[in-house]
Amino acid sequence: MIFLYYYEEYNIREIASILGKSENTVSSLLQRGRKKLKTELEKEGYIYET
Repeated sequence: MIFLYYYEEYNIREIASILGKSENTVSSLLQRGRKKLKTELEKEGYIYET
């Protein structure tokens, strides 16, 4: 989903349609994915700043 959003540049509505999920579900999954990615990058020594 992160790939579709950031690299393929689909919006949340389009991703929801592709995956057959609600927009709220896609939004929640993107938030969770970003959080997991941040955690993994920090473990590898990358510093994340907002």
